Amino acid sequence: MYNHIFNLCSHLCHQNPSRSFFFEELQFFLCARCTGLYLGLLIGFTFSIIKENRISLFHYIIIIIALLINALSFIDFFDTNLIRLFMGILLGVSMGLLFGISLKIIMRKTS
Repeated sequence: MYNHIFNLCSHLCHQNPSRSFFFEELQFFLCARCTGLYLGLLIGFTFSIIKENRISLFHYIIIIIALLINALSFIDFFDTNLIRLFMGILLGVSMGLLFGISLKIIMRKTS
């Protein structure tokens, strides 16, 4: 079962072992950045459907912070899986919020 899911996830992520988390001996299905990205997408989209109604300065600030963290990851000291996970979550949340809010706007205009 694990190998089957791992192979399916290979279409979503490079699955580089040096950039992935491990639980005991098993590698996560996605690298640290993709894990954060997909988790953040889920959180951001859910939050946008429940709460947010418009794109605000907050969304742009999240994207800028994520890009700054990504720039830090080019420095070896900051090149860790936790930094990759955090950056992925920030980008995923911002993308999920923007996607959910855009979907709400489209739905309003078509009804």
